[in-house]
Amino acid sequence: MGNRKPPVKKFIDDVQAEVKKGVIKPVNPLQLLLNIISLCVFPFVARPMFQLVTNIDRAMFDKILEQRKGEVSKFIIDAIKNSLITKRWLLPLMVFPNLVSAQTVDRLTLPQTYDLAHKELPGHKNKRSW
Repeated sequence: MGNRKPPVKKFIDDVQAEVKKGVIKPVNPLQLLLNIISLCVFPFVARPMFQLVTNIDRAMFDKILEQRKGEVSKFIIDAIKNSLITKRWLLPLMVFPNLVSAQTVDRLTLPQTYDLAHKELPGHKNKRSW
C-alpha cells in the first residue's frame, strides 16, 4: 500500500449503495468497517491473553487463526445480509414452483410476494396460511 490510504470513501459508498438496493441491512458503514478491522486485528493483539486463559500453545493458536479466515467473513456476511431478499426469492418458489419463475420473483416487491404466497392454490379452496 505504501503511502496510499485505503479507499474508505469507496467502501462507504459501496455499503450505502447495497443498503439502498436492499441487499444488506441498514448499517453504518464506519461501524461496519470498524467491526471488520476489529475482528481481524484483535486476535493478534490479544494472543498472549487468549493463549493464557485457554492454555493453548502457539501451534494450536495458529490453527485457530487459519480457521478464523473463513469464520470472520461468514460472520460479517451473516450479520449484514438482508434475509428479506432470501425470503422474497424462496417463498414463492417453494409455494408455486411450477407457476412462478425466478425472473418473475425478481420483479416482485415484498408486498406482492406476500400476496402471491397467500393466493389460493390451484385446486384448493382455502388460502395457504403460514
